[in-house]
Amino acid sequence: MSTIAQPVKSRHRLMDELRREHESFRSFILPVLGPRVRVRADPREAEGWPHVPCRYGDLHWRGREWRTGEARIWVFTDRWRLISRLLAVPGVHRWQTGDREAAVWLAAEDTEAIRAVAQLLRPKVRRAPETGRSAEALAAARPRSDAPSGPQAG
Repeated sequence: MSTIAQPVKSRHRLMDELRREHESFRSFILPVLGPRVRVRADPREAEGWPHVPCRYGDLHWRGREWRTGEARIWVFTDRWRLISRLLAVPGVHRWQTGDREAAVWLAAEDTEAIRAVAQLLRPKVRRAPETGRSAEALAAARPRSDAPSGPQAG
């Protein structure tokens, strides 16, 4: 057995597990917050766990708890004025708080708590396709270099 084949096999297994974790997180988040919310791999971590980037923090997924099997959504914020508002939401549990940052969690099945937390954190969403301007409309609005610059004398 070659020593090179083993890491490649485990890397594929890890990618499959993370893909399943992304799908699990989406199954909890998208029905509550809508299809336009951005679910991405966390760029700050090597593993690439799924998270929802927000204006005032992040919603994170770390898989199910190994003891209870409970699905939890983790909330991280470094906005100190937001910490007391987050802790006032029913269903939000304190995990770790500092002077200017906090980590809290909530049950993934608690849709009301997810909505309330998302309203505070303001998740980043994709723009709806019908609200933006198409490439053709932008090209038509752009000034062309071959167009005359002033009124033409006739």
